[in-house]
Amino acid sequence: MSGRYRAVLCDLRSDQILDVLPAQGLKCDDYIGKTGTASFSIPVTDSTMASRAREAVIPARTAVWVERDGEVWWGGIVWTREITPPSRGRPGALAVQAATFDSYLAHRLLTAGWTGAGVDQLDIARQIVDWTQSIKGG
Repeated sequence: MSGRYRAVLCDLRSDQILDVLPAQGLKCDDYIGKTGTASFSIPVTDSTMASRAREAVIPARTAVWVERDGEVWWGGIVWTREITPPSRGRPGALAVQAATFDSYLAHRLLTAGWTGAGVDQLDIARQIVDWTQSIKGG
């Protein structure tokens, strides 16, 4: 993919912008009926950029909107990050992996409290989402 990319990083709960950082090596997909994914890296050229990236990219707590030339191309939740240290004149980077917002339910562990029987499957899905969101941290 060509073009200039940047990652708009937001608090997942409040959608408040935490930082806007450059994104390199973007690979993303989006599907109808299944979760889409994205991976990219944030170049870490100095200690200031390292601090900004560390504070803004928090797995399971950060939403990311990927922009290309100022237009939103993709959105989702950051699930993993990995620091790549600098080597042989190359700057370090923070590798980020994310998935579309529907991946939230696949990462949520629910241990008790909801039952449904004799109800339409779409109604069950709606009730599960409502119940999940009503629980603390939802």
